[in-house]
Amino acid sequence: MNDSAPKVLWPQVVGLGFVQGAITLAWVVYNLYLKKLLVDLGFSEELAGSILVVENLLAIALEPLMGSCSDRVRTWVGTRFPLIASGAVLSAICFIAIPATSVFGNSAPQFRLLLPAMMVVWALAMTVFRSPALSLLGKYAKTSQLPQAAGILTICGGLAAATRPLAKQFILSLGAMAAFAIASAVLLVAVGCLNWLDSKRPLDTHVEIQSRWRDLSWKGLGLILGTGAGIALGFRVMMANFSKILSTQAADANANLIMGTIFLALAVTALPAGKVAAHIGNHRAFIIGLVATALLFAIAPGVGNPTTALLLAIALGSAYSLASNSTIPFALSLVPPDKGGLGVGLFFGGSALSVSLFNATLKSAGIGLGVGAFLVASLCVAASQTLKKTAG
Repeated sequence: MNDSAPKVLWPQVVGLGFVQGAITLAWVVYNLYLKKLLVDLGFSEELAGSILVVENLLAIALEPLMGSCSDRVRTWVGTRFPLIASGAVLSAICFIAIPATSVFGNSAPQFRLLLPAMMVVWALAMTVFRSPALSLLGKYAKTSQLPQAAGILTICGGLAAATRPLAKQFILSLGAMAAFAIASAVLLVAVGCLNWLDSKRPLDTHVEIQSRWRDLSWKGLGLILGTGAGIALGFRVMMANFSKILSTQAADANANLIMGTIFLALAVTALPAGKVAAHIGNHRAFIIGLVATALLFAIAPGVGNPTTALLLAIALGSAYSLASNSTIPFALSLVPPDKGGLGVGLFFGGSALSVSLFNATLKSAGIGLGVGAFLVASLCVAASQTLKKTAG
């Protein structure tokens, strides 16, 4: 990027945020209908958990693999979009096919096994383009401004995630076919817009995040994986336990509103958190966000009424926003500039590992595990700074 060029290519970053929101919305719709579709075809509710475990186990390997493939595609043809576009189209087709397969299974019961198979295929299709797409962030902002640019992704992802607790009944009232079709359309439009915006980017404003490594560092890759795993596990345990606390210690509270407030606070504070991170440094902001989230989660059992629950939800969302903005810049900073897809893919692979463990054995885990997971992630971030100094 030349000296007169903007530090952040905001139109492209907004387009990328739209893609992040579309991905999140698709997962919201999927999780809301997962059990219902399976039960309607005579499967047990427990199968839903097993499918999620399988999907995430496969994603552990496929997220970094697809990210690495996009790095190679970019080297060969100069852009990641062939993989991103093909993955998005495949995902949209498979997503619409899920409710269609359910209808087909009702009319031809011998084919009902197609439904769980299609669910797994769709989840795998999502891994084809997520890491390649989100790694584009390193192309749209200078290194020092990456956390601020990532705030747009946090806003879009947070608003989309808030639809689960706040608009659950509305989404269910649409019916599976309509809800899945809308989510598929949003995804295709988002990727199409991003492709168009990327093509309008002036060639002299090309940015790549600067890294200390010319070659891959195995320790760095391990820290990316560990950080992704720690954050994902901490967040899953936090959301599960906070929901339980609301039902037992603040029973008169509007649980859906308070849970949705976490995501709304996450979105509202994203840009200010990004500015803070850009000012004090991404790794420092990352650690502060993780430790603050862990400490706030640790005091969650003290919630005794709706007001304190709402205030804690706002605080949790705000603290986690500081950490969320830092995730992709952190992953990009520990790999060479031409391996951004691999770095982001490893982070999501670590997340998939934790989600798989959570769904398989840790759904009843207590607050201590979540707090510990956040702190382990913060230690990984701290260790990465030591590794950078050694590399430098």
